[in-house]
Amino acid sequence: VRGCVILTKKSAMKLGTETLAEAMRDITFADNDIVEADRAMSLYCSDGAQFERIRFERNRVERFFPDRKQRAIEFWVRHRNGIQAGGIRDVLIADTTIEVDPPNPSLIQGFDADHGVSGVRFVNYRVAGRVCRTAADARIELNNFAQPPAFSITP
Repeated sequence: VRGCVILTKKSAMKLGTETLAEAMRDITFADNDIVEADRAMSLYCSDGAQFERIRFERNRVERFFPDRKQRAIEFWVRHRNGIQAGGIRDVLIADTTIEVDPPNPSLIQGFDADHGVSGVRFVNYRVAGRVCRTAADARIELNNFAQPPAFSITP
């Protein structure tokens, strides 16, 4: 998904909720301008799929729609309808700017020790004018089944 202008009351750049596949991989959201959304980046892994090599690159978020979630990021692994949970790994969020502080913290949540979230990396991630160097800087809440993301700054 490249070069879009997005205005939505829900998730702007999203994979899921219906993920009845073995894997969803090598997917890129790049050079998008999110004018307004309730959530900017969403990965909803709920039907056993493995999400791998997902890229969010050079995206800009202007503001948040006044709905109930209002988060920059919401990634989670769950299961439903008796289907085993999947997992999320190798996610890159690079050169992305969130123009304002989202009203609520971002969430990254795995399901259990075997169905978690790993390998999330932030490069040059900015929120409300500040460069984020840690999950705390970026206001990201993790559960026990999500590995802490890595942050880096490049010229």
